[in-house]
Amino acid sequence: MTSKRAFVALQDRFVSSLAVACCPTMDLIAVLTLDHHLLVHRTTSWQKLLHIKPSDVGFEMLTLTWKPDGLQLAVGCDEGNVAIFEIESGEILPERSSNFRHEHCITAMHWTKLSELRASTFNSSNKRRRGNVSGKDWSSSGLISQSKLQFRRRSSRFLQGYNEETTGGDDTILVTADERGFIALWWMGRVLLTRIDVSKYFAEEEFQVMESMGCQRSDTSCFRIERVDLAPDLSLLFVLLAFSSDRSNQDAGIDGSSATKLHRMMTLDMTAIQHVNEDVALVASSVDQVQAILSRIATVCKQMVTEWKNATRIFELKMGLIGSLYEKYACEDPPQVDMLSVVVTGITAPALAQYFAQDIQEMSVHRMQKALFSGYHSLRTLVDERLKRDLADLLFLLSELRGHAKWNTQAYAGTFGITVSALGDLVQTTQDALVEVEALTLALHETHQDFALFFQWILERIRIHTNASQSGGGTGPTGITGTGAGGAVQGSKSLLNMRRLCDFLQRAAESAQLFRKQQPSHNQYKVETTFGNLVSAQLTAFAKSDVGKSSVGCLARIQDQWYVLLDVMAVTIAQTTVREASGCFTIGTSNNTVVEECHIHFRQPFSTRTYIDAAEIDDLSDDENGEEAVDWNSLRHYGPIIEDQYARSVPLIGFRLQSGVVLLLRAFCDEDHPSKALSHLTWEAALVNFSEPSASGTAPCRGFDFYGDLATDKKERLAFVVDRFADDRMHQGTKIDSCYFWNS
Repeated sequence: MTSKRAFVALQDRFVSSLAVACCPTMDLIAVLTLDHHLLVHRTTSWQKLLHIKPSDVGFEMLTLTWKPDGLQLAVGCDEGNVAIFEIESGEILPERSSNFRHEHCITAMHWTKLSELRASTFNSSNKRRRGNVSGKDWSSSGLISQSKLQFRRRSSRFLQGYNEETTGGDDTILVTADERGFIALWWMGRVLLTRIDVSKYFAEEEFQVMESMGCQRSDTSCFRIERVDLAPDLSLLFVLLAFSSDRSNQDAGIDGSSATKLHRMMTLDMTAIQHVNEDVALVASSVDQVQAILSRIATVCKQMVTEWKNATRIFELKMGLIGSLYEKYACEDPPQVDMLSVVVTGITAPALAQYFAQDIQEMSVHRMQKALFSGYHSLRTLVDERLKRDLADLLFLLSELRGHAKWNTQAYAGTFGITVSALGDLVQTTQDALVEVEALTLALHETHQDFALFFQWILERIRIHTNASQSGGGTGPTGITGTGAGGAVQGSKSLLNMRRLCDFLQRAAESAQLFRKQQPSHNQYKVETTFGNLVSAQLTAFAKSDVGKSSVGCLARIQDQWYVLLDVMAVTIAQTTVREASGCFTIGTSNNTVVEECHIHFRQPFSTRTYIDAAEIDDLSDDENGEEAVDWNSLRHYGPIIEDQYARSVPLIGFRLQSGVVLLLRAFCDEDHPSKALSHLTWEAALVNFSEPSASGTAPCRGFDFYGDLATDKKERLAFVVDRFADDRMHQGTKIDSCYFWNS
């Protein structure tokens, strides 16, 4: 009765819409209005929970689909953007990190939750173990492989903030398609698995349809993807194509126009991915974590550059004032050379003497010192607490992936395009980056000590040239103590400190001379203001990827190598996808049989195999119960899974034709011909129409959909909406397998 009351309540609601989608888990309905506003309402009370305007996101929303758990909503936009909204907060999630994005408007989307391939991934020769779970948390469908369990244990120990629920429990795939025939598969809605160009899978049948529409074979504008559906077991991808002789009418969708239009179903076989589904989940989860780490590393690097610029800004401004004095006195050497001469010989050049006497004061030195030392501490915190931690996590994930790739080379290299050598290069680059970050830490320490001595020396020169009293000592007006300067200024006249100061000024002089040679003749007196400090040298090279083994150079190479690896993975997975000829067919041949609505439902697979008893799983040796024990027999899951190959989802497809008739199709694998491809499909069909009791004609169907699921003990049914009869009711069909399909 609850569903009936909800249906009655919705009868009084009228919203002009482009698309409507009901939440799969809650009483929510999402509506895209004609002016491209996104509205989310409660179906029973019509309470508005979310309202997104095109101006809020910067694009027009055209399609939408719910995440299977109902907590997020994905929308496709006119310029190829795909945005995901959190329903509870209404916030848009960060964009996916990938080199690929749709360049044309999104025409179809589907978000599916992957089912547990129990029968094909769980048998007596492929043991499973459970983690530390008990009671209601334990179930046979929640069993995981030994290697994945060990990976999770190691991750929980080594990875900071690792959460199994957020990193490994969201086994969903978002499928998006654009108007130029490109399909993208996004694991968890944010990790690009592959991108598929549908036109590359066209056969002679599709080309004949294109030619009959007066289009060239290379013309991708004569067809449009109207629907995409991925099987929950990753076995098949259904693509509904609409071919039209009038592109403008095709863009408007199915509107009953006079343009010639033909629909064709294309099925892509993805069993190569299905056979390594657990490795797909592991790789995608690792990619997601690596992407997050690389994003944090990039943010830290930018923050480091900003912090150091702020730290040295005052220093560079004050040191830049020397340039005008050196131009006035026509000095041949840079000021750094003269400063070194002062330390060594005690003789001060006139320009430098005037600078110490008139152009800089002790207060300015204090400000420079405070800003630079504050920046030093900020950089040290970023490097020690964030950059090193993220690089260590990255090294762990890449090493784990390399280990899996070594164990199952065929799957990782053949299906994913992930080779041991590519991962080895990434691991080596990450190790180099860690070493160079340690060198950056040392450079920070050295720079801190150098500038502490340099500031102390400047204060001494100011006092000498302004005849200031020096009776205050080291803790007088200078304010520089052994603690404040890191202990470097105590005994600044000592031999070691003088040696360090001379080395610093020698490096500054060399940098200044090189800098002057690079300047044009009219700008030769410009001062090199970094004084050759090691930190500035490394951070300046951040934007350069060819700077050798500097820390930032290694970080840039990590990102470059990683995105190359992701591109190869996307291309390789697409190459393992093949056209399933038995699933490609044309629907309708005349205007009266044009498809107006299509729905696809996947029935959960059934199997006669039995699961291993839980007691058998617990029957492990004492060594295996240890934290690092490995059940080597369980590692067989890395090989291709071929047991019980026919226990897969059963596709149920329905087409509502313009004539008001519903065409129902059911596909299943041909078990009588095991020599054929695993995904070879045979079809059963039925036509459904409605007769009006008071008339001899038929009542056209205006809408239909599948609902229910035998896996959840809910009877699978078909709901139809037909033209109103005398009793003014909606007619509901009975069970699919007892009424609408024969031989079921």
